[in-house]
Amino acid sequence: MSSLPLANIRSVGYSALINGNLFAAVSQSTSNTVTPFQVNTSTGAFTALTSAATGSFPVSIAFSQLVNNTLLSGLVNTNDNTINIYSVDPSTGLFTNLTAAGSPFSADSAPVGFAFSPLTNQRLFFATSNISSNDISVYKVIYSPLLLSAHINCATGLVTITGSGADTSAIITAFADGVTQIGTGSPDIAGNFNFSTSVPLIGGSHTVTVTQTIGSCTTEQSNSIALSSCASPLVLSTSTLTQAIINKYCPLLSI
Repeated sequence: MSSLPLANIRSVGYSALINGNLFAAVSQSTSNTVTPFQVNTSTGAFTALTSAATGSFPVSIAFSQLVNNTLLSGLVNTNDNTINIYSVDPSTGLFTNLTAAGSPFSADSAPVGFAFSPLTNQRLFFATSNISSNDISVYKVIYSPLLLSAHINCATGLVTITGSGADTSAIITAFADGVTQIGTGSPDIAGNFNFSTSVPLIGGSHTVTVTQTIGSCTTEQSNSIALSSCASPLVLSTSTLTQAIINKYCPLLSI
C-alpha cells in the first residue's frame, strides 16, 4: 500500500479505462477544489493535474461512462446545495466546468452523495442524496445528437426543417439569424421531426438554428445552417442545406 498526502480530502473516484487512460479525482473541502489525476495503469501511481473550482464543501465525486467521446465528472457541494458537472478531456483528464450548460446546478438541502447511471436509451441520469431534506434529486443529460437539415420555399419564404435524434418529449424551436423565433415542432416516438415555420424569411441570406426544450430546460442553439438567398423575383425553388448537430447537456429536475 502507498499513500498520497493531500489535505481535507472528502472523496475519491476513478474513471473507466478510456483508450488506455485511467483518471481519478479528489474533492478537497477546505480549498473548495477538485483535483484530477492521471493514474499509472501498471503501478497505480497518481500524477496530479490542474485543479478546478467547486462550490462550498465538495464531497462525493463520480465519473460517467464515455459517450460520444464525452466524459463527465460530477460532485456535490454540501454547504451551498449545488452540483458541479465537469467535462473531462478523455485524452488528458483535464476538468472543465460546464458553466454554459448551467453548472453548478441546484440540489435539495445538504447533498452528500452523488452517482451517474449507465447510458439508457441515449439518456444519462445522475442523482444526489440530500441529508437534510431526506430525499434524492434526479437529473437527466440529453446525449442524443440532433441532426438537422432544412430548405426554404422561395415563393413563400417559409422553411421546412427536418431532423432526427431529438428527445421524444422535446419541443423543437426554430430561430432565424439566432434571434427571431420562426416556428416549433414536436418529434415522433423515434425522435424524428419535420415541420414548416410560420414566419417567412424575406430577402437576403439567413441562418437557421434550433433548440430543444424538455420540461423546464432548453438547450443552447444548434450550429447554424446558412440559407441561400432567393432569387428576385421570387420563384419556387429549394435550397439544400448542410447538416447541423446539437449535442448539448440538458439536466432536468424532478424527473
